[in-house]
Amino acid sequence: MKECDHLTNSEESKVGYSIHPLAIDTEILGINTAKIQIDLSVVDHTKLANSLIKSLNGSEVEYATVRLPISNDEMVNELKQHGFVEVENYLIKIAKIEDLSGKIPKYINGIVVKTATNGDIDELQKTVAPTFTHSRFFKDSHYFTEGAPVRMYEEWIKNSITSGLADFVFVAKLKNQAVGILTAEMDKEGLGHIPLVGVHDKHRRKGVASGLTRVAAHWFKSQGATRVRIETQADNEAADLAYKKAGFNTVDTMVTLRWAKENRN
Repeated sequence: MKECDHLTNSEESKVGYSIHPLAIDTEILGINTAKIQIDLSVVDHTKLANSLIKSLNGSEVEYATVRLPISNDEMVNELKQHGFVEVENYLIKIAKIEDLSGKIPKYINGIVVKTATNGDIDELQKTVAPTFTHSRFFKDSHYFTEGAPVRMYEEWIKNSITSGLADFVFVAKLKNQAVGILTAEMDKEGLGHIPLVGVHDKHRRKGVASGLTRVAAHWFKSQGATRVRIETQADNEAADLAYKKAGFNTVDTMVTLRWAKENRN
């Protein structure tokens, strides 16, 4: 989800990090949540980590995450020594539009891809929101109020369709039942981005995600994109395979580290 508020100060900026409270996450998860951004050019990792921990302990933040390239092992290891825990590795993948946008059949194993509408929200929340079990929200669910990980994705789906969180949203339907979703957006550099893809458990490995991706590629092309970016958790082998088949290649691996005031593994 995108953060709603921003917090930084001169001390943090000088040391090389900033802390961003996440209002929506805090409301849904039931714990004061923040995102940390770190300046990767900082050389003194120990000084940065010490200052960051001091700032976190002196704030109202109870749960915070930071994402770093896995290749930045010195910074990753320093944060782990200061109480951060690795909760997620994810792959950044890029594909060329021409590798994605082949001839699109109207029906893909009986499934029709359409523009998502408000009428699809309830069904998508019921069939797709519970399926993102590889995400850190589910892995760290013991920190949150009961049912919070599912509610997080329910809110993501609703806001993507109704509140402009995404530029465009596609829904996959089988016999008029919503069984999959894909959200699409364009970044400032003209690169297409797919923030969210989800498929009902009973309809996976049937070409639904690939079909959604290929249809979305035509929309990206109409927006002037030549490449598309997507991310997936490294342990989500089914999604990784689907994206490879669709034409995506891994260009980087990121690690998500979590800090909590009462750190429980």
